[in-house]
Amino acid sequence: MAYNKKNVLEANTEAIRVVLRLEKERREATETEKGILHGYQGFGGLKCVLNRCDSPDDLRYWSQSEQQLFEPTQRLKQMIYRDAVDANTAKRYWESIKASVLTSFYTDTRIVAAISDALTSVDVPIRRCLDPSA
Repeated sequence: MAYNKKNVLEANTEAIRVVLRLEKERREATETEKGILHGYQGFGGLKCVLNRCDSPDDLRYWSQSEQQLFEPTQRLKQMIYRDAVDANTAKRYWESIKASVLTSFYTDTRIVAAISDALTSVDVPIRRCLDPSA
């Protein structure tokens, strides 16, 4: 269950694509779309969105280890600016994504359940639990 940045970025992109479509069409999500939205994991750990990605030349500013994320990041930004209801909304969405890099983390429910099970197995009573990523 290793964290795969590219997979997370692509799942987030698909979820954002659905949100943008729902906003434009002013409707609720279908069951299929809800499934896509559940794949959204946030941008915690995806510092690639902080990098310049407006033109192919911007790739030279990216670290070698993150270059595989250049095109997906570029597609995400282009999609937001193309499909948002207006330019101000697009800018607000992109800035929000960038601002969330250091504060937006997702904890898989399997991890939460494993921690809970481990604590329960050694008789540690759990009255309340705050997931810092929630």
